[in-house]
Order: sequence, then structure tokens, then C-alpha cells
Amino acid sequence: MIRKISVILLFLFVGFATKAQTINELLQMSVKNSPKLNAVRLEYEAAQMVKDQVGELPDPQVGLGLPVLRTETRLGAPIVTVSASQMFPWKGTLKAKEQVAVAMSKTKYDDIEATRLDMEYQIRTAYYQLYLLAKRQAILRENLAVNNSLEQVVLGRVESGKAIASDVLRIQIKSKEIEQKIKVYEAQKRKYEAQIIELVGQDKLDKNRVVVMDDELSQIPILNLGLLDTAFAKIQMNYPMLKKLDAMIEASRAVQHLNDLSEKPSFGVGLSYSLVQKRNDANPLHNGRDILMPTFKISVPIFRKKYGAKNQEEILKQKSLLDKRSALELKIQSKLKMALSDYEQAILQIDLAKDQRRLTKSAFDMLLSFYSAKGQRFNELLKLQDQLYNYQLQEEIGKVKLFLAQANWKRWGLLD
Repeated sequence: MIRKISVILLFLFVGFATKAQTINELLQMSVKNSPKLNAVRLEYEAAQMVKDQVGELPDPQVGLGLPVLRTETRLGAPIVTVSASQMFPWKGTLKAKEQVAVAMSKTKYDDIEATRLDMEYQIRTAYYQLYLLAKRQAILRENLAVNNSLEQVVLGRVESGKAIASDVLRIQIKSKEIEQKIKVYEAQKRKYEAQIIELVGQDKLDKNRVVVMDDELSQIPILNLGLLDTAFAKIQMNYPMLKKLDAMIEASRAVQHLNDLSEKPSFGVGLSYSLVQKRNDANPLHNGRDILMPTFKISVPIFRKKYGAKNQEEILKQKSLLDKRSALELKIQSKLKMALSDYEQAILQIDLAKDQRRLTKSAFDMLLSFYSAKGQRFNELLKLQDQLYNYQLQEEIGKVKLFLAQANWKRWGLLD
């Protein structure tokens, strides 16, 4: 008996020795500390740097020429030639390149929110599973206490000769099984704690333990068919992956505009200067005068097939992105309806479990009184005890299903 009480106190001590965390605290920690989310942020910041890389003119070209085989001109032989030139794209091309870079960076921005929502969903689901495991343990401990009380009743009946000793052994075997299940559930908690720790950061939690708070699941969420259309409308506005597809379409259109400008000619201007050596064998007018020559260049895109192909590529890409958006909307609608179905089933499960538990508890109490008096129908008494445990557990499982359904709605970008 003392050993059983010690086991119960041990598990209670573990629960109270570590600070409990709310879901919001865990979510805030994940946003602040998660390497995964930080990596996506850095990708977005890196994408923003592209704008400054494409919005400037091409680098000017400077040349230096030294004649190996010097050619004599009427005014003398060139000694050295220095040249410089600068190309200028068609008007608006540089701005179009910046617009493409900005549009591409916007697609990265939506990845940040999508990653945050995914992390939030993972934390919520792991937290709810931890809650359920803790409830399983609590119900088992209650069951263990009932078992201990029942054992005392059975011992009394055995001593009075109205029950057999094997009934005591059966009670003790059942108590052993309960104690073992409590330990198994404690080990299972590590799995979900590891998931949360991965998202909130190592060593950010007290003793690297996640302790749930019952208050987090005290306010039952409300989902119904009437909220479905409103929820989906909010998702269409807020879900980052839908916004990302829209941004990708805009980026494709920006690429099209840049492609149109790329078909235009580009121009260049330059200047070359040649240093000329005076002639010694004659003295013509302007003898030894240096050469200064302005230059003008034009690059004409004659081979235009590639521009047409690029334009067609972007048109097909936009159609593909629109189809992907439609497919994602259908998927979200389906997931919302599935979650709503789970929610409605959970409500029915909770109501049934409550009614069955109440009736079973009355039957158990009556049968316990009968057994105490007569020492009979012990097997039925044990079955009713198991049913009581099962109905109590089904009620908690149904409750967790309600919150999992809500989490499935929130994962698509619904506002709280």
C-alpha cells in the first residue's frame, strides 16, 4: 500500500516541480527562437537585396591599346590608345528589373507566415496530445485509488469467508497494470515534448519539460456550418500560400513586361583617345596631333524567337499558378469540412460518454454495495469499473478532438 502511494506521489511531484506553459507562451517562444523560422526570414532578407543588384547601369568599359606593329599616319604614329564606353538599356528596363526582383521577394515574405502557421499547428497538436496523456494518467490514478479501496472491501469479504482470495489477486494484478500504463504514458510524453522543443528551441523550457495547463482547454471552441463560409472567406484573404501564388502570378507578369523591354535596342556611347608621335621626316600641318574619337553603339535584338518563347512560357506559368490556387482552395474547403465533421462527431462522443458514465457510475455503486453485502458478482463489478474508466477517457478524447478541429481551422490562416 505504501509503495502504491509513493508511485502516485512521485508522478504528482513531477507534474508540480516543473513550471507549466500555456500554448501562447510556447508559440511566442517558437517565433523568437526557432532556427527554422529564422532561416526563412533570412531568405526573405536575402531576396530583398536583389533589387539593388539589378537596378543599376551595366559597368562602363575602359580599354588601353598599345600598337605592336606601329602604323605610320600622315600626322605621325600612334603610341597608345585609351578608350571608354557605356551601354544604356531601353528606357524603363532597369525599373522593370527592379519590379521583378521586388515581386520575387514578396513570394519569400509569404513563406515566413506559412512557416509560422505550420509551426503553430504542430505545437498545438503536440500540446493537445500531451494534455490527453496527462488526463489518461490522472484517470488511471483515480482508477488506482478506486482499486485500492476495492481491495480493502475484498479483503474484508475474504476474512469473513464471503469471498475467495483469488479476487484479491485479481485486484492486485489490475493495480500493477494501471501502474505500468501510467509509466508508459509518461514515456510517450517525451515524443511530443521533443516535437515542441524542436520548435521552441533547446534549453528554452524549464528542465526541457512541457507541462500542460488544464485552463488551456477549459473554453470549448465553437465550430459550425454557419461559420464555414465566413472562415473560408477569411482564409482566402489571409492564408499565406494563397497570397504567395498571387505574388508569383504578379512576378510572372513583371517578367513578361521585362521580356517586352528586352526586345528593344540598347545603346552605347564611348570615347577613344590616341597619343600620336610627331614625324621627324616631314612637318605636315598639325604634325603629331593626337586623335580624339567619340563612338556610338547600338545593340539590335534581331533573333526574336527567344522573346516570343519566353512570353509564352510566362503565360503558361500563370495559367498553372491559377490552377494551383484553385486546387489549394478546394483542398482547404475539404479540410475545413473534414475538421467540422470531426468536431460534430466529438460533440456526440462527449455527450454519449457523459450519459454512459453517469449511468455506469450508478450501476457500479449499487453493485459494489451488493458485493459488500453478499460477496457475489465480482466479475461484473470489475467490468463496470473498466467501463467507467473507458467512458471517462472517451470524454477527454472527445474534448481533445474539439481542439484539434479548431487547430485544423487555424492552420489555414484564420484569425483568432
